[in-house]
Amino acid sequence: MAEKTYFSLPAAARELGVSTDVLRRQYRSGLIAAIKTPGGQPRFPIETIELIKQNGWPQAAPSENEIGSIPNQASREAVSDGEYPNSLAARPRPIDQEELDFRPMQMEQALACRESEKRRKHNLFYFHQRWIDHSRGLLPYWLTPEQIAQVSRQIESEIKGHTPEDELCMSSLCVDIVRLAMLPLNRQRETAQAREAALIRVRAETPSDATDSEKARFQALASNAIQRAGDEVDGETLLAVAWHAVAPILAAVELRRKREKLRAWALHKLPWQASEKEQREGRAAINRVIEQMRGEDDEVEIRDKIEDALEPIGAAIPKRIENERRAQRIAGLVSAAKLHVGAYLRTLYNGGEIDHEAICDWEWRKELEEIVDAQLQEQLRGDETSTRLTDLVEEILNDQLEDPEDDEWE
Repeated sequence: MAEKTYFSLPAAARELGVSTDVLRRQYRSGLIAAIKTPGGQPRFPIETIELIKQNGWPQAAPSENEIGSIPNQASREAVSDGEYPNSLAARPRPIDQEELDFRPMQMEQALACRESEKRRKHNLFYFHQRWIDHSRGLLPYWLTPEQIAQVSRQIESEIKGHTPEDELCMSSLCVDIVRLAMLPLNRQRETAQAREAALIRVRAETPSDATDSEKARFQALASNAIQRAGDEVDGETLLAVAWHAVAPILAAVELRRKREKLRAWALHKLPWQASEKEQREGRAAINRVIEQMRGEDDEVEIRDKIEDALEPIGAAIPKRIENERRAQRIAGLVSAAKLHVGAYLRTLYNGGEIDHEAICDWEWRKELEEIVDAQLQEQLRGDETSTRLTDLVEEILNDQLEDPEDDEWE
């Protein structure tokens, strides 16, 4: 490529270390010579740029009035002759017309450079985009959209620091970039999986006989304890934290199981002959002992206390049964005695001791039966024989028949 002999406005400004606005003002004021392209763009000769670098910026020639103000006579004469002292920038040499003609070859070279730069940027863009897409394809399936966006930004930042010259090693570089970007997310996922596994194991141990409120509280306490645990803990530590949180509920369920077991055992200790009242009293005594029970109490001691509480009730049952049986026997004897009243009156009638009118008086007979019933209730013990019962009935009737009020029946 031929050596560059003209600079565009931006290139010349870069060479001189000034802004394009400063250079444009110098050019428009006529202090810097330049040629124009067919499109009207200025082109600055390299000689002019080098001269400005060496001698400084050129300044406008002073007028006749200004020449007189120059203190040095030699300087004034030099300025009037068109020569400038060292303090003024020397004017560039005149440029031939041939040099002011635009050269098509240089324009083609500039266009070629521009197209080359454009292709370089285009290739760099597609290079970056291709490897960014390749890296995204290495991401795992379980990432959320927010996590994908976060990792993609990191991947883009890393890949844009490479050029097509790194093509051969880009595959392994992408793997390393994705691995480094995924490290915190992998730790988060492992922690979340450990927490989920611990929660599942704890929920599987939820007591089946717990109430609905206890089950809900059990799961809530386990979940909160696992979530509050640090990110660096392992699965066994998470389980220990969860079991510690639900320990009160497990203790309450275990205490209720023990109480129910003891209650069932105690109810079997009640005699089968116990009446409803005695059963109610026995259940009340059992409940009093069991409600005072604590989880750390010995089961044997609780059973001894239950037996002590049921002992008075068990001792009273045989007495009650004996009294009931005695009452039943007395009731049977009284019924038999009432039947014997009629038989004894017929015997007296046959013997002539009472008349027909007396034996036919049913009200009088009923009064006698009531008298026999009342006296026998006081005298009978329930173990009398039929002979003894007959003698007692006859004695009571004889006493009533001997009563002066009953002489009118004789």
